[in-house]
Amino acid sequence: MDLRIWLEKNTYDAGETAKGTLLIRADSRLKVQKFKFFASGKERYLEETGSNKRGIVGGLGRGREKEKYDVFFFEDLSPFIKSTTSFSYTGDKIEVSEGSTAIPFHFAIPGNALESYRGKYARIAYDVEVQTEMGRWNRDKYVLAFEVKNPSMTYTFEDSLYLEHEEEKKEDKLPLQLELEAKDSTSDIPKFSSGEIIQGRLKIENVAIRRVRKAIIQLYSVEYSKWRHSRITSKNIMEEIRYDKNKDMDTIVFGIQIPKNVKRSYNAKHSEFYWILDTHVEISNSPVYHTRKVVQIV
Repeated sequence: MDLRIWLEKNTYDAGETAKGTLLIRADSRLKVQKFKFFASGKERYLEETGSNKRGIVGGLGRGREKEKYDVFFFEDLSPFIKSTTSFSYTGDKIEVSEGSTAIPFHFAIPGNALESYRGKYARIAYDVEVQTEMGRWNRDKYVLAFEVKNPSMTYTFEDSLYLEHEEEKKEDKLPLQLELEAKDSTSDIPKFSSGEIIQGRLKIENVAIRRVRKAIIQLYSVEYSKWRHSRITSKNIMEEIRYDKNKDMDTIVFGIQIPKNVKRSYNAKHSEFYWILDTHVEISNSPVYHTRKVVQIV
């Protein structure tokens, strides 16, 4: 038996209805003991299952870690199979007719669906899958992956302790105040769209040490794997403001361009992806000062 799945397109928006066709082709009449047909959204994570004598598995280190998936979206599509008149049923068993049978189907993607994401460890994936079982050793399946976009994902920053610990490492009181011109915010997190320019101001609060030599504003992303408390930082998207001579000032105005098609911020059960705006200011006869702010990119 040959199984195939088609969708009208590869990428859907959250809240949209996905439509497709399941094709079942058989060279003769077949009796199928189990038939599963469903759409799902799942988050990948790793679970430590035991010690590893060599100490390293796939470069992850420490113990033995097994890949697992947490299903956060599931839609049973088997009623579409049962609705066709080409098959006959005896209890839970299905008798598949000889030849090809095309079965149209559809399902709604939740409006609050997580957007598809594929990082180094974290992954948010969607697919449509059909499974058949005609005996203990005679099983078959077909899986078709698709993408989901959602610029309206609800986002709450959860990794705040990490930033607090980073700030605690600095002994000097920060004389900087970072202000951003955000059109919208969620839970006091400034919100920006991909391709937008982040406009902001750095105010130097201590006027006694306000002779600025150089300022660097960096935007970078963090992939946080909650199951192993590890973070992967992206390459910096940097805006540098440099002065030939020390400049007496108390405000630095800047604009930093967000590239188009960057990954959006999300917070799931086992992982989180977010963006940080980090400032680096060199002041005459003083230490280098930093201040950070989490921003949401939608």
